[in-house]
Amino acid sequence: MGKKPVANDTRVAIAALNRSHNFTQVEIAAQCGVSRKCVQTTIANLENTGRPFEIKRRGPKEISTIEEDQELFTLARANPMRSAKWLSSEWKREGARIASRATVNRRLKRFKLNSYVAAKKPLLTDVHKARRLAWCKDREFWTYRDWARVIFSDEANYKLINRKTTPRVRRYSHEKYDERYVKKRTQGGKGSIGVWGCIGQQGTGCSATFTGRLNSKGYLKILDDDLIPSLDLLKPPQGDFLFQQDGASCHTAKCVKRWFRQKHIKTLSWPANSPDLNPIEHVWAEIDKKLYENPPQTLADLEDAVTKLWNELSPQYCVSLIETMIERVKLCIEAKGAYFKY
Repeated sequence: MGKKPVANDTRVAIAALNRSHNFTQVEIAAQCGVSRKCVQTTIANLENTGRPFEIKRRGPKEISTIEEDQELFTLARANPMRSAKWLSSEWKREGARIASRATVNRRLKRFKLNSYVAAKKPLLTDVHKARRLAWCKDREFWTYRDWARVIFSDEANYKLINRKTTPRVRRYSHEKYDERYVKKRTQGGKGSIGVWGCIGQQGTGCSATFTGRLNSKGYLKILDDDLIPSLDLLKPPQGDFLFQQDGASCHTAKCVKRWFRQKHIKTLSWPANSPDLNPIEHVWAEIDKKLYENPPQTLADLEDAVTKLWNELSPQYCVSLIETMIERVKLCIEAKGAYFKY
């Protein structure tokens, strides 16, 4: 079998990337999904004939030049949140002869620049990043045995109607507003519940539900009624453990700090705006996914469903989440405290 031919669009993208002088041949090959030899051949064709590919037969004439395509690529990379309509307008202003939205989308696909839903993450300032980086460097050489000493905790909020999960539907284009294919929402979500929980290498601890905003008084009640029993379930055999909580105001109140001192419970320091470092966040996402598959009809049903799903989480699942801490710390250091894949 012969080699698979490389599409002309791909060769045009290779030429444009080469003209930008921002990429090596190896990086261009990786980005376009071709061999380095293909990149070298394309560049040679461009230098010898002015075209990145051999013309075997006449076809439709390109409505934009390689230089114009490169201008669009640079524009899109500098403005990743802008729409195709905006890019089309700016591209035309910079001299492109034909700059429709369809042309913009086709050209950007040549560069493998597809449109995605933007990831949602907490705002990280330079101070946040520096503190996250320092926190991770202090724990860079922690092993699973070290992380297994930590009991992770967090709170989540679940609305009865407005689920966090974004569903996809299979429909025809004209059925967009058909009731069967619309995700229904209400202004207030028809009510919600808050959930507190903690996990360790032994599995899940107790969970607690609450309504409204959790304050220090409510948090102290959770600590007395739910954390203390959880410690009997989750404390490592050697007895030495750390309790993790984020920097929410109800966690850092003076009365709460006093409670931990009186109970002789050591807490793990935690950088602000860092849910991606907490493995328990995956528990909340998993519960939300299952709630979407079997949506409760009342707040009482929602509370029962969340509690049931929490209790069904296996110790093996909790262990698998805690095992990710080594990779989370590594990725955060590589990202210099910025966002990473979790």
